[in-house]
Formats: sequence, C-alpha cells, structure tokens
Amino acid sequence: MRWLRRGEDVVQVVNASAASASGVGVSVRDPGGSRDVRLASGLEASAAVEAGTDLSGADLHDVKLSRADLHGARLHGANLRWADLHWADLRGADLSAADLHWADLREANLTGANLGGADLRETDLSGANLCGADLRGADLHWVKPFEAPPRGADLRGADLRDADLRGATLSGTDLRGANLTGANLAEAELAGACWSVDTQWSSTNLAVWMLHQSDEVRPDLYLVRTGWGLPPSEISD
Repeated sequence: MRWLRRGEDVVQVVNASAASASGVGVSVRDPGGSRDVRLASGLEASAAVEAGTDLSGADLHDVKLSRADLHGARLHGANLRWADLHWADLRGADLSAADLHWADLREANLTGANLGGADLRETDLSGANLCGADLRGADLHWVKPFEAPPRGADLRGADLRDADLRGATLSGTDLRGANLTGANLAEAELAGACWSVDTQWSSTNLAVWMLHQSDEVRPDLYLVRTGWGLPPSEISD
C-alpha cells in the first residue's frame, strides 16, 4: 500500500473525487476513520498514490509532486497546470485530455502513458521518457525539448507547432496528421518514422525532403528509410 504525504500528515489514499478550486478532495482513511483532505495550490505533496487511483477531473494546479509515484494513476481531464512533476513516475498513467499547460515534467517517466488530447503547451519535457506514450491529438505547441527521445511515441494528430525538436530521436514515431508547423527539426533522427499526406511539416523544403527519403508502404502511409539528420538548409523556406 502506498501513501500520500501532506506536510507531516501521512494519509492512506482510498479514493479521489473531482475537486473545488481550492484543491483536490481526497477520501482517506486514518486511525480515527475517514476524512477529507484538500491539496491546496502550491502544496508540497511528495506523494506515492496507490496504483490505479482515480484522480480524473481533479484540480491539481500548481501542486508539487516532484518524484511522486503516480504510475497507473487515472488523471483523465485533471487540471495539472504549473504542477511540479519533476522526476515523477507516470508509467502507464491515463493523462488523456489533462491540462498540463506550463507543467514541469523534466525527467518524468511517461513510458506507456496515455496523453491523448492532453494540453502540453509550453510544458518542460526535458529528459522525459515518452517511450510508447500515446500522444494522439495532444497539443505540444511551444513544448520544450525532448532530451530523452519519445522513441516509438504515437503522435498522430499531435499539435507540435514551434516545438524545439533539435537532435531529437523520433525513430519509429507515428507522425500521421501531426502539425509540425514552425517546429525545429534540425539534426532530428527520423529513421523508421511514419507520416501521411496530412502531416504538416515546418517548411515546403522539408516536405519535399521527406518525400525523397521515404517509401510509400501503402496508400497515404510513408515510412522514412534513412537515418540522416536534417541540415538547417532543408528546414527553412
């Protein structure tokens, strides 16, 4: 069984409900029985939440969850704006449709996490592990660089406008329908990545380069066959 620390108060998480603006209401059990605890904005909550805990729709904005064990947690639609999730364990977590705008996800482990439709604008994902993550339809506008590559990530329909992906390893990534307008892909590794005609590249030159370096494996499905980085001249119009 895992524990959630609220300051010096240690409480065992039983269940969680959607929260008011002041924080997330968590049903807990202690020696005196059940009671309600609220995690207010900015609260230090070095936490280990029981795997599978349902925090869907919870208001966790600005909560400090650095190094928290949240693997398998259900955070669908949760408000995690400005949340500190540095080094958090989010393996297999459901973060679909979650608001992670300006969140700190540096070095977070998001292996196999569901981030479909999540708002990741201006999120710091430096060093985050996104291996096997589902990012379909996620908004990654102005996202900070992936220092640990999202190898094999599902980025179908993702909004990657203006994302800094310099030197990123995107091998095996699914980019069908992704919007990469304005994204910096200098020296990015794209071998084995797949894309489609509705993928929006950062420039016409890059779109032409992709056509030359890809094979059409079936109608409207292209697979990049080279492992070359992209020189700056290929990226600008």
